[in-house]
Amino acid sequence: MCIRDSVLRGLVIQGESDPHGAAIHLGFVSGARVEGCSINNSLNGIEIASSTGVTLTGNVIYVQGIGLRVTGETPEEYDHAIDTSNVLNDSPIHYFYGRHGETISGIKGTSLYIAACDRMTIENNEIVNGDGIQLAFVNDSVIRNNQAYRKNPVYTEHGLTLYRSDNNTVTGNILKNNRFAGVYLWLSNGNELFDNQLLANNYGVLVSASDKNSVHDNLVFANPTGIQITGGSTGNSIVRNIITQENTKYGVAIERATGNEVVDNAITDAETGIYLGVQADHNTVSALSLIHISEPTR
Repeated sequence: MCIRDSVLRGLVIQGESDPHGAAIHLGFVSGARVEGCSINNSLNGIEIASSTGVTLTGNVIYVQGIGLRVTGETPEEYDHAIDTSNVLNDSPIHYFYGRHGETISGIKGTSLYIAACDRMTIENNEIVNGDGIQLAFVNDSVIRNNQAYRKNPVYTEHGLTLYRSDNNTVTGNILKNNRFAGVYLWLSNGNELFDNQLLANNYGVLVSASDKNSVHDNLVFANPTGIQITGGSTGNSIVRNIITQENTKYGVAIERATGNEVVDNAITDAETGIYLGVQADHNTVSALSLIHISEPTR
């Protein structure tokens, strides 16, 4: 059942504290409008799930976690009118949908969302202490020379997320101090990640349920897990990365993933250089440099 054409206007919401919730949650709705609402002293802001045609305008959000979360299984479920009159932690929310062959550049703020786009150039953007750079159903595009990071210990997630996004080039980005992954590939195939700096995230690169991606020639520094492949991913190549810094738990970790290759990587100062976990069958690890594998912290 889909709820149609609802309007939320002028609400003041404080104190939302559920890490899995939101101050305003719109699920399975069509044509809803959220106008002039204020959310503050909360963990998460607005969540739009499996919905179409939602309009957000003039909302002011002050949160420690995710300001705006949009989820869906089809491009149409990202087709929303979200303009820069919506503000997250004093910065406009930037939301782009259905663009082709354009350049998105020079944005500085707390959020950048790009959905159902192709042949895009996404470059020289800086997203700080917010929702990171989120791509959904973005194909055949270049994502380069962007930065996404935290300066404060806010309860956010990934630096750069690719969801159901294929055949993209991700290069020259600096993704650091993010609570989860520097780069998160989820249900995304055939992407190339190279010459990125992935610094002090929980994961440098996290590949989940994604196939035939190439992760090569990146600097992966001071992440507890440098690169992880999981969720049934197959056919991915991890090549010539430098994975370093003392107190790294795993250099490369593979579990519940088959048919991937790890070749010519240099891993230093890790407790475990290569970890092959549950259902990590038929993966290839070769020509590996393991330098000063540290004793586990007691």
